[in-house]
Amino acid sequence: MKRLVVAAVASLGVLAACSTSTSRTAPAPSTTAGPATSVVTEVAVRAGQPVNGYHENSGDQPVPDQADCTEASPAAVSAGVYRCYPTAYGADVCWPANGLYLLCMNDPWGKELHRIRASAALPQVSPPKSPQPVGLLLDDGTHCRLRNGGAWGYRFDHLYAYYGCIEGQRLDVLAPMGTDPIDRSAPMWTVKVGADEAPDSSALPPVTHRVQTAWFAGA
Repeated sequence: MKRLVVAAVASLGVLAACSTSTSRTAPAPSTTAGPATSVVTEVAVRAGQPVNGYHENSGDQPVPDQADCTEASPAAVSAGVYRCYPTAYGADVCWPANGLYLLCMNDPWGKELHRIRASAALPQVSPPKSPQPVGLLLDDGTHCRLRNGGAWGYRFDHLYAYYGCIEGQRLDVLAPMGTDPIDRSAPMWTVKVGADEAPDSSALPPVTHRVQTAWFAGA
């Protein structure tokens, strides 16, 4: 099965390099398009079964049940992808399986799904107007996963952790609450990555990284 890959399209902002040249001749406009973030729509389940390299990791734990699955996934770009509660179920990107069961993505690079059971029949849901990628690949090879509940550290600058990036080092994609954590104003998207905790101004400021790949969820 193939995944739909499209290039993010936006106006390209060009950073002017510092120059010691005294020439006043204006440079000719560039006709070469710059690099762009690869935008991937992941379809992990079709007709209730894992597809496109995904597999169910059943493990030895009982299937979580009585989940509230009445919302669209924040990463959905098409109808029929669900977010379920409680957040402890890790079920923010889920597809219908059989009956009241759903298969939920852990992350798009591990290709693992886990099963949960809804408390009632699934309603029809439409994708959000401004979906957020479930996962990001940054320019240094770091993977970042969309936040789904949990406890996060305090930052004096009130930046909010939207994505968790490096487990154990507590590095996150940060942005003010209520804003888009991804700068999509150019074909190559960028994010700011910093420490989960920053108690005062002595903390290092967030660092800008390019987003090489952004994964959304489709059906």
